[in-house]
Amino acid sequence: GSFQKGNCPAGGVGSYVGYSLAEGAETSNISQADADSRAWTRYNAEGRANANVYGYCTFYNTAQSRSFRKDDCPAGGTGSLHTYSVAAGVYSSTSSQAAADGRALDEINGNGQDYANSAGTCTFGNIYMSRTATKNNCGAGQYGSAVTYSIGAGTYTSTLSQANANSMAQTDLDSNYQTYANTNGTCTSETYSAEMVDYDSN
Repeated sequence: GSFQKGNCPAGGVGSYVGYSLAEGAETSNISQADADSRAWTRYNAEGRANANVYGYCTFYNTAQSRSFRKDDCPAGGTGSLHTYSVAAGVYSSTSSQAAADGRALDEINGNGQDYANSAGTCTFGNIYMSRTATKNNCGAGQYGSAVTYSIGAGTYTSTLSQANANSMAQTDLDSNYQTYANTNGTCTSETYSAEMVDYDSN
């Protein structure tokens, strides 16, 4: 029969090793059953010991993963993050658990970046923009203050291009700068002062 090696380090799976016990290896002056019982006890003990000595251990990789960011975007673009994974048990080694895991990591490191570059997307954020306008809804005899409407960098994003992100920000700026000035500006009344001048009658 076969016995499985049972003294592998943690994570290792022992191989099976055949073992046999010859007829007549055990005797008994009691009965045939007693002789066979002695033989079975010896067979099991020696078979397990033999497997532990001559068998080998197989280690299978644990699940491994690593995240990669797409790194081939045009200037201004930020690549998306993607995870490349290798399931448990894909690779094996008869030397150690670390070697089996190392083979899985080799696949990840060898293919992960290419995978992220092919599957990922680039995100572009608008540049900073601003425009100053004068409040133009003051009453008669008043004048409005100047107010700056600004759009922070990255307020608008696009997966198409930098120009598209900037275009969205520009549309916002063009559509809202005057309304923002009218809402947030102040009105000041015009005042005049007359200086009295004394003329010498002499």
